[in-house]
Amino acid sequence: RLLILEDDHSESAKRLEEKFEELESQKRDIEIKHRKAKEHATRLEEKEAELRKELNQIHERYTELLRTHVDHVERYQRSLKNDSIHIQDSNPKNQQSFCLLDPSLPDFESSNRHDLPISDVFVPDYTFSAPITQAGIKLY
Repeated sequence: RLLILEDDHSESAKRLEEKFEELESQKRDIEIKHRKAKEHATRLEEKEAELRKELNQIHERYTELLRTHVDHVERYQRSLKNDSIHIQDSNPKNQQSFCLLDPSLPDFESSNRHDLPISDVFVPDYTFSAPITQAGIKLY
């Protein structure tokens, strides 16, 4: 009877040892996965910072192009006004028929656009929480 108890004890000790080794192996695997996930999160944070920096540069370029466009529109409208004045001066009989200006166009000369805050210039709403697609950040 003592031999049977001794065999049972050695079997349970073996099972416990195997279970312990299995748990140790799982622990190592989990530690490796944790380290890799942590490194991946760090890389993603770096990439997000890079993308934010690039988005800010693109936004600045967009604002610059928009300001240039507004300058061109202002110049064009001023030239139209000057042309219409010259045409009106040259033919005073038909002043109304030679007016080239569209009265619905805004008067850009009355306000200096450089005095306007940047919020008055059209700027699209970039949300940084936008989902990332294959092409990059999806802008709304």
